[in-house]
Amino acid sequence: MARRSYILDIEYKVQSLWHEFGVNESNVPIDELKPKYFCTFPYPYMNGRLHLGHAFSASKAEFQARFQALMGKQILWPMGFHCTGMPIAACADKIKFELSDRKNDSEVDVKYNSKAHFSDKCDSNAQKNEGNILKYSSKKSKATSKTNNELSQTDIMLKMGIDNDIVHKFADPDFWLTFFPPLAIKDLKRLGFAIDWRRSFITTKRNPYYDRFIKWQFNKLKNLNKLMYGCRPSIISIKTLQPCADHDRSEGEGVGHQEYTVIKLKLKTYLDIKQLVIDDYKSYISEINELPIYLLAATLRPETMYGQTGCFVLPEGDYCAVLGFNNPKMDFNVQGVVQSLYHIKDSIELTDAIYITSSNSLYNLAYQGLIPLNPSQNTDKPPHILFNLTGQTLIGMQIEAPLSVYKHVYVLPMPTISIKKGTGIVTCVPSDSPDDYLMYKDIRNKADYYRTKYNIDPAYVSFDILPIINIPGIGNMCAVTECEKLKIASIKDRIKVDPLKNVLYKRGFYEGVMCYGKYSGQPVMNVKEHIKQDLISSGSAIVYMEPESTVISRNGDTCIVALCNQWYTTFGDENWKKYVHEHVNSQNFICHNESTLNQIKHVVNWLDHWACSRSYGLGTNVMLDNDNNPVLIESLSDSTIYMAYYTISHYFQGDIYGTKPGKFGISATQITDELFDYIFDISDIMPRDLPIEKHILLDAKKEFMYWYPQDIRVSGKDLIFNHLTMSLFIHQAIWQGRYMPMGYFCNGHILVDAEKMSKSKGNFLTIEECIDKYTADGMRVALADAGDTIDDANFSNDTANSALLKLYTLIQICKEFVESTEYRKDDAILDYDKAFVNHMKILANKAKDAYSKFCYRDALKYSYYEMTSLIHKYKLQSGTSLMNREIVLQYLDTLAKILSPICPHTCEYIWRDLLKNDSFVIKQQWPIFEDIDWGIYRRYSMLYKNIDEFRRAKEKAINQLKKKNKNAIVNFTSADIFVASKYTKVQELVLTQLTDMVKNNIDILNVNISNQLLQSETLKDLNKVDKKEALQFASYYVKEEYATRGDSSLKPGLDYCEIEFLELNKQYLKESLQLNELNLYQCDDGTCMPGRPTIRYLSN
Repeated sequence: MARRSYILDIEYKVQSLWHEFGVNESNVPIDELKPKYFCTFPYPYMNGRLHLGHAFSASKAEFQARFQALMGKQILWPMGFHCTGMPIAACADKIKFELSDRKNDSEVDVKYNSKAHFSDKCDSNAQKNEGNILKYSSKKSKATSKTNNELSQTDIMLKMGIDNDIVHKFADPDFWLTFFPPLAIKDLKRLGFAIDWRRSFITTKRNPYYDRFIKWQFNKLKNLNKLMYGCRPSIISIKTLQPCADHDRSEGEGVGHQEYTVIKLKLKTYLDIKQLVIDDYKSYISEINELPIYLLAATLRPETMYGQTGCFVLPEGDYCAVLGFNNPKMDFNVQGVVQSLYHIKDSIELTDAIYITSSNSLYNLAYQGLIPLNPSQNTDKPPHILFNLTGQTLIGMQIEAPLSVYKHVYVLPMPTISIKKGTGIVTCVPSDSPDDYLMYKDIRNKADYYRTKYNIDPAYVSFDILPIINIPGIGNMCAVTECEKLKIASIKDRIKVDPLKNVLYKRGFYEGVMCYGKYSGQPVMNVKEHIKQDLISSGSAIVYMEPESTVISRNGDTCIVALCNQWYTTFGDENWKKYVHEHVNSQNFICHNESTLNQIKHVVNWLDHWACSRSYGLGTNVMLDNDNNPVLIESLSDSTIYMAYYTISHYFQGDIYGTKPGKFGISATQITDELFDYIFDISDIMPRDLPIEKHILLDAKKEFMYWYPQDIRVSGKDLIFNHLTMSLFIHQAIWQGRYMPMGYFCNGHILVDAEKMSKSKGNFLTIEECIDKYTADGMRVALADAGDTIDDANFSNDTANSALLKLYTLIQICKEFVESTEYRKDDAILDYDKAFVNHMKILANKAKDAYSKFCYRDALKYSYYEMTSLIHKYKLQSGTSLMNREIVLQYLDTLAKILSPICPHTCEYIWRDLLKNDSFVIKQQWPIFEDIDWGIYRRYSMLYKNIDEFRRAKEKAINQLKKKNKNAIVNFTSADIFVASKYTKVQELVLTQLTDMVKNNIDILNVNISNQLLQSETLKDLNKVDKKEALQFASYYVKEEYATRGDSSLKPGLDYCEIEFLELNKQYLKESLQLNELNLYQCDDGTCMPGRPTIRYLSN
């Protein structure tokens, strides 16, 4: 506790100094040729406190910013705060609803979830808050049973640590914008981020200057013809009736829509509707009886419909019969969404058919204009469901299958159908579908079973399987052929069926040739769309879409696909894609990870037109048409080029909310598009009609042109599929290929102690909690250690806790070194002094290389773990001879610099308080060392490695003796070390062979070295014992020596006298191994080798 408080106190004092002297404020330098480094991180969303996930991703930019500053670059590292979109508005509305509900319910009508500590808090407040509708109470109400085990929004706010007295204020979305951004700034300042806070801002119209920037951006895009208005499918929230983009979702980020061709299978078997229809529709039974009934079967392969031999349903599946339109009825509501609202009488008059489908598909069908909705219920607006039935009821009914060679086929059971996918009804084409063939075959083979269970007459599956598509190398009955070939006996054998299905579907499309029907002889890929259109034109099919997988909005509702009149950004434009691809494939764009680059290229290819306007939520309202109807820009669309706004934000605004003007001294209403065009180097024409001094305008433009483009954008990998790729497109459009982002670095998600971070698991950590528990630098060490790849990383609580203790110890040791007078009196530089300085230089260079590659775990290893270990070795080696003061001070100077990107507070304390420097460590230059003595490094590295091996040998010997006698007290006080002056003849032969391999460009690290050596004529002549020695030595040498020292390790001996070197370090060996006596012996009998002596411990 005291150690934590000690470090927290240091961190607070250091942060106060940074603030006092404006250390992190970044301006264009006097020397404009000075290299710059502009790094950014996607601004966090302000619907709660910043957590460990934010800190992990942002730390990648933070570490790099501080490192680049030490490399002599002028850095700009800003941070804004995102408030646009649905999440805040949705949460505010939930609280508003809950407060309203309480007002009408004496028992507070809000569900409460029981965590013990949370329960106690709520229960203690319940009595005193009774009667106050603005305060939370834990009393359960009738709503409890309706909400299952989910927390209410009020519960969530309390669990976030929000004071009970102010929860009601969050019913106003604007209060979120007031409450959370200052806390985010506080958290990041406490974490020690080197951010220029003068440039920070929040989004939405709450900040009128940023609001005006977004309006300029969309005016530009519209003028560049990058926006279009029209009707397109979008995934929408039914509650808000507006598109639900990735940031508006609580589940299903990155999910798009899947388009099906729905085949209308006309029911030929009589169905007694009068007995089934629900009461509301019984008075219209005569009109309903006139309507044809269709089973809707969704397929991705309309080209196979010639081969239909039936259709499948899920026997226990629930299906609905609804009124439907033959063709989509495009009635748009005020939000621009297709929504056909008709009362019962009008619906029966206007509809053309009865559709039988799964309940899962109903709202997708409705909002695509295929079935009407009933407006009589103000909230739900349900479809007109005439009756419900199970799949069992449908089995055995006769249907008419469009395009099928067979006039009438039957409904059959399939137990593997997913009722939640498509319409829950699928066509049966056994020639080309493995599922269909296996099910069709099973019904044929088990006729008695299916007759008994489902009343299926064998005649229902008596139709011959018809060849439809010929696939080269397989034939014209691909499903039949391959299922028999692979001996797949059951449809339930998904391990075999699923891969086969994927292969056949792909090959059928890309290689298949139609062998039946109107398009016989033509490639499937050329005629698939024609067959689909033929079915639609004849009224035999309709287009149907649904989300590829479940999407849940921030409002909590399951999203659907609707046809919407919307403004779209035309990312699907092939010419635009071409320009973006040119940049991504150029040397001007670096991803620091091949996987990230490949994914970005992939997304550029498939990214399609993106709905950029909304009618619900927070954001910027932009006038995009001439009808005086402003549209709200959605949260991903207003987040593509805001990085440019960082460069000049302080000229426009005086605080994050834009409540006062910045250097320009103008209001947001005075800003013109021409001003942005000039500052952002799109136009050379300086605005003349604004009250801004010319030199200030020039300075602002200079700022943009100096800092832009951004050098690196750090982000979680989830944003590759939207924000990061969209940003490339919009940059290309606005600046026509100039000022394109220069690099991306993407990381994986963060785990906590190898588990997904979750509030329910109790391992959800906010930045504030982490700092309070581990200190800022302790947390930063654990973040650096967590991982640097695109795979998920792991934040270890043990590492963070250990870092706290080690940092405290490091500070005390550094303080001891500075204050000590126990140093050598002479200026002599001894061998171990040289070794220490040399090793320190190598670690500094290794750390530099690691930082530059975003390998922070390695940077931590070299700058922290190995540097602290090195000083302990130096102190131990010095022994009674003592250390050299100047060398120790050089070490502290180097440590403070190279560790400062990760532990800035600790290093600033060492730099200023201990070393008494007046400057700040971030303003220093990275120590560049070129005079490396690799010979001395090799000698001492071997020494340290030998000592580690000797320690392990000692532990092993002690354990062996204790096994023989558990009560024995083993104390090794002396030892003999045996040193080889040369390799054995067999070892020399191996080294010669390895040298020849390297000369012949054989990669000996990545080949089977034993096989290579056994092919050698020299080794073939060895006897069995020598051959075994040769292979063992080769395996060891390649893995241990060559892997670390490269070609230099193949020299036929050491370049120094090993026994003399060990004699020189004899005292250090004794201290390290805790021995009273140590003897060194020359030994060339093969029991040891050069650089790898052996030890024999002598017990008491």
